[in-house]
Amino acid sequence: MPTKSREAELEQRILELEQELSRYKSAKRQTAAAAEEPKDTIHVGGIDIAWDVRRGLCTFEGLPVAMLWVDTTLAGLLSGVQAMVGTERFSLALQSEGRNSVDADWSVISQFSTFEEGFKAVAGIAAIAGWGRWELVELNRSRHRCVFRVYDSWEAMFQKTLGVNWGSNMLAGKLAGYAGRLFGTNCWAKQIQSIAAGDLYDEFDVQPSERSVEQEIENLLTTDQATRADMAVALEKLKTENDERRKIENQLRLIQTELEDRVCERTEALAIANEQLKASERRFRSIVESSPMGIYMYELVDERELIFRGANPAADRIIGVTHDAFIGKTIEEAFPALKETEIPSRYRQVCLTGEPWFTEQVDYDENDIRGSFEVYCFRTAQSMLAVLFLDVTERVKNQREREQLQAELHRSKKMEALGLLAGGVAHDLNNILTGLVGYPELLSSKLPTDSPLQRPLSIMNRSGMQAAAVVQDLLTVARSAATTKDVVDVNDLVLEYLESPEFKHLSGKHAGVENDSHLSDELLHIQGSAVHIRKVLMNLVSNAVEALPGKVVVATSNCYLDKPLAGYDSVNIGEYVMLSVADNGPGIAAEDLERFFEPFYTKKKMGRSGTGLGLAVAWNCIKDHGGYIDVLSDHRGTTFNIYLNATRSDTISEAAEQGPTELAGSGQKILVVDDEPHQRELVSEILSHFGYAPHAVESGENACAYMSENQVDLVVLDMIMPNGMNGKQTYERLLQIQPGLPAVIVSGYAETDDVKQTLEMGAGAYIKKPFNLTVLVRAVHNELLSAVQRKKKITGEDFA
Repeated sequence: MPTKSREAELEQRILELEQELSRYKSAKRQTAAAAEEPKDTIHVGGIDIAWDVRRGLCTFEGLPVAMLWVDTTLAGLLSGVQAMVGTERFSLALQSEGRNSVDADWSVISQFSTFEEGFKAVAGIAAIAGWGRWELVELNRSRHRCVFRVYDSWEAMFQKTLGVNWGSNMLAGKLAGYAGRLFGTNCWAKQIQSIAAGDLYDEFDVQPSERSVEQEIENLLTTDQATRADMAVALEKLKTENDERRKIENQLRLIQTELEDRVCERTEALAIANEQLKASERRFRSIVESSPMGIYMYELVDERELIFRGANPAADRIIGVTHDAFIGKTIEEAFPALKETEIPSRYRQVCLTGEPWFTEQVDYDENDIRGSFEVYCFRTAQSMLAVLFLDVTERVKNQREREQLQAELHRSKKMEALGLLAGGVAHDLNNILTGLVGYPELLSSKLPTDSPLQRPLSIMNRSGMQAAAVVQDLLTVARSAATTKDVVDVNDLVLEYLESPEFKHLSGKHAGVENDSHLSDELLHIQGSAVHIRKVLMNLVSNAVEALPGKVVVATSNCYLDKPLAGYDSVNIGEYVMLSVADNGPGIAAEDLERFFEPFYTKKKMGRSGTGLGLAVAWNCIKDHGGYIDVLSDHRGTTFNIYLNATRSDTISEAAEQGPTELAGSGQKILVVDDEPHQRELVSEILSHFGYAPHAVESGENACAYMSENQVDLVVLDMIMPNGMNGKQTYERLLQIQPGLPAVIVSGYAETDDVKQTLEMGAGAYIKKPFNLTVLVRAVHNELLSAVQRKKKITGEDFA
């Protein structure tokens, strides 16, 4: 500790320093006032240099400098200062000044894109100002290290002149300040080369350090070696700090008062806002809990896992489960079926980007949770997600049913339009073909069996019947074919067809196709037309065989549907006999499947593989039977499933075949009613040839006129007569004239309501155009025989 005499000296020295400090401040004020007077100024290398010749003052950047060109003079001045304050204090003062000058230099450096470029610009200015030639030897940004090299600095040269080596401390302070700004941390410059020591240059290694000029000076003031100058500086600093502290305390009191007022206001505002927030939360919670839409909440953790955080009551109600057990689980753990969908990744994207996502329909099926939903999700907070969903299962179901019904209606209308066209053509062709089929057969019956005309007549008859088969297909497409329905065993039809010449011919043409059948042993019967069901089977098998090589399987089975089946054609609830034709071919293209059953739509070459009516005929035959067709097709093959209404009846009709000679008449009077002249002529000639006495008229009106004066045994009646009364109306009038009159209906059209009503009135037989003479004569013979038997039953003659 200092002695009392030493303390007295220090106090005296402090008093002197305070007086000197007062004189210095007065001179500084005078200098500042003089600085406002006009000067001559130049700008060199980014530094303003000014002269006031009248006052003999020169300034660099506003600071007075002594333009002493004799280095020994300035060196001596520096030596005196060093001797007065000591080397360590002198060095720290120079370092402090160097650091204080960094702000101005950094304003130049920061104008450049890189530190290297800015430092190069400042180095140019330094060279002009006499700071020597500066170089940036190394810059390591990762280690925060710089190495600078300076040639011919004034500090080093002065020290060399004096023969001392204090270090280039002002330069060290500047360079440490540059590095501190660059790295954003306090740095210290260590001088590793020195001109004053005999080196060619000064070199500085600058790195981050806890050392600072301020702390070093503070450390000096606490030592026993503190000088009066140190104490004066400390007292001035203490005084300044006390003044600043008082100002700060006053400002803090004002700020504290203002803050207290603001806190009161803010507390009141927060209380109001908090109450409003609670009310808003109550309203929001009420909306969420009463919302008809299901709501899920998820949290995204580590940008990977979506954690289930809760659900509203509607979600439990819609899905049918309680979601409390899911809380804290990942979305994949809570809903395993969603793993294979895009939903988890979509939800993560919403959480990360904030962009909402909406999908019109998500089909979900997991255990008992199944349905269709509209889903909308959005981010509620950072990493938080809300998912809103609405059950639209019924709406989607109704929409699908509506679309399916529209498609079926469209197909039905298209088929109806095509059918009307086909039916009109077929009606005219049937009338023409009746002559082509009937007359060759009639002529053949009149010629000897060894006549050379028998073969051409047979060919004509066979060609006519083939043409009639095509017309029959057209009528089937039009659903205008005359069909009768009996109890039919579909298994018998399948076995009959697989043994038929047509199938053997088809198999022979496609030897590479394997055929198989799987028929149910206890197959129920159907009520239908064996001819038409056989036609359907033949067309489907032919179509399958021509799509291969491969395998075709025909199968039958009983099928009961307890709910509608949605397929190509919707199948209603009921008991069915299912006939299936399957192949393992390449399948049917989607664009072809839409038009597969249209008449004349085919992928085959027309004329070589049929007429293009095969599948259209199958469609209309099944529709005429009240049945359904479903088509399943993909790359593994195609299956046609035919659903036919089952019947429990076991009665299968078997028509007794009779030869023409057994059907001959014995002069019975037959009235022929047809509006086509050649039809009347042909029917009359056939009946005459077989021993009947026909009389032909061209209209219903003429038939009634004839019957009013004549008795007949039977009427052969055409159902379609555009001009005047049709067949039904004619038969009604004829029954009034001659009750119980037997009748045979002749038509190429379907069993319409008029036909059914005519049959119910007493008409016994219904034959299709074109017909051969045996069919016509058998119908007439059988109906006359039935009429005789009815008469005997009524009169009791059978009991005689």
